[in-house]
Amino acid sequence: MISLKYCWWFLAGFTALFLCQSVEARLIIDASNQSMSIPDQPQRVVALSELDLDAMVALHYPVLATTAGRGQASIPAYLNAQAAQIPLIGGFASPVLDKVVAYQPDLILAGGILDANLLAQLKKIAPTVVTFRPGEPWADAFKRIAQVLDREVAAKAFMNRYHAQASQIEHIVAQDANRVSIVRWSAQGPAYMLNDSFASLVLRDAGLSRPLSQQQAGAAHSLPVNMDALTQIDADWLFLGVLNPNGQASELMQTSMTHPEFRQLNAVQKNHFAVVDGALWTGVGGPMAAMAVLADVQKHMNMLSHQSSTTLNPIVQKEQNSIWLRLLAAVIVGCALAVAGSLMQTLTRNPLAEPGLLGIQAGAALLVVLAIVVGGVDSRLGFSAFAGLGAFLSCLLVLLAAKSARRVDSPLRLILAGVALSATFHGLTAALLLSQPSGLDQFRFWQLGSLAALDRTALLISAPILLLAILLAFILIKPLSILMLSDDLAHSLGQRPALTRFLLVVVVSVLSGGAVALTGPIAFLGVLAPFIARSLMPMHLFKQFVLSAFLGAAILLASDALAQIVSYPFETPVSVVLAFLGAPLMMALARWGRIWKQY
Repeated sequence: MISLKYCWWFLAGFTALFLCQSVEARLIIDASNQSMSIPDQPQRVVALSELDLDAMVALHYPVLATTAGRGQASIPAYLNAQAAQIPLIGGFASPVLDKVVAYQPDLILAGGILDANLLAQLKKIAPTVVTFRPGEPWADAFKRIAQVLDREVAAKAFMNRYHAQASQIEHIVAQDANRVSIVRWSAQGPAYMLNDSFASLVLRDAGLSRPLSQQQAGAAHSLPVNMDALTQIDADWLFLGVLNPNGQASELMQTSMTHPEFRQLNAVQKNHFAVVDGALWTGVGGPMAAMAVLADVQKHMNMLSHQSSTTLNPIVQKEQNSIWLRLLAAVIVGCALAVAGSLMQTLTRNPLAEPGLLGIQAGAALLVVLAIVVGGVDSRLGFSAFAGLGAFLSCLLVLLAAKSARRVDSPLRLILAGVALSATFHGLTAALLLSQPSGLDQFRFWQLGSLAALDRTALLISAPILLLAILLAFILIKPLSILMLSDDLAHSLGQRPALTRFLLVVVVSVLSGGAVALTGPIAFLGVLAPFIARSLMPMHLFKQFVLSAFLGAAILLASDALAQIVSYPFETPVSVVLAFLGAPLMMALARWGRIWKQY
């Protein structure tokens, strides 16, 4: 009986805890332990998310300070008229704590922040409220914010105006042409917003619906759609946008609008498409954003049918043949990574050595993130320069860490050094992105490893450099073959082993860094191609390098073709396809170790 009584007490306590956690306001108590509730009349309120700022503007509540919009360096453009003078204290949902402390707030609205450590630090500054959870409908969050600020009457009046505006649009829209597609263009291509996203909920209130092909539940967006499958984004009406109007995604969207596939879409043929503010339409939203979306819908649906499409002409007027650019990039990057892998394997006498496994690509990505987060770099030329520098420094660190008794050819020591440094670089990269999440969208390009987001200018600049590095690699084959025998023999034949190793490190760094700059990190290719070439040409180093370069280009071309097919109409990153090819080889090498005897 005693044990049964304790069971009932435990069940009652667990139920009470669950009910407390589901309280609508989700209050985070003041960590000073001097107050267990929010001040009755908070005068100094900090908003740490776009939705918090939006709601306070709608409620005419003064905002002490706020953070930048998602993926932007300032507040959302649609709030410029009401909030342009509000000081910024960090990026979207990632405040600079020192600045928060300096403003001495009475209350902190913590938006969708889920980081327990950050919340604990905020609680030490002032009472903190988590006003919404990611994916929650904006109207529910608005109601909760109004409750916290004691502005429920004002919130109700605002929602009445919103529903009146939505009803007006619902009566105007024709019932046989009410399917709307919302497309967010990124560096990887177009993706449509899912059925529970912010703008989708607003359109639903206005009597508009999504196409049948876009009825997936979710508050985010789909995977990027292939350019030859753009019918997936088609509808009666088409609204396109990007987070940053001045970035690479905007240029890619404008260029893509010249493609015949885009011009053949039903919405484009009827002139039922418009370029809108992507940060507004694809963001977390709020009451002011909802009214702005309704205003966009009313404006464009009333005017587009009578409007010339010349106002939507892309920035890039001359159509670019992206297929040939993609083929050229695949050939050059495939050759570069294969030759870099061959150089590393021959230099270290290690069949597993390649830029991805030895941390060189991780070092390149780390320098790129530093350039984005610290230096504000937003150009492919800048990315290429920092990627090359990062690859060079990481390659030097790996070789220095593996060096022992004037030898750098210990396979085990080199692999261990590469794994350790790669883990360190990945950790630093993650820390930088957590400190400034606004750089995450730009970094996704590096993480994915894809040929879908090529830049013509960057390719034309990088291609000659990569070709020159490949040529230099072939010139270094003769001194490398002598270096493989011994340093003493190399000295006796007039060679300078230290200089040769340095030049090889430079060449590998340029090849891997340039490849990463164009396509992002692509692992396993530097192992696959040299392994096959060495098996076919075991005794001739020059022929191995030639065959390895050819195989690298062929494998990357084939992998890119598969990447566009396996998840059609979406595109799988080519690095994922190569991982499926390379992982079995790595397991085979671990299981059957005779490959080491090639050296």
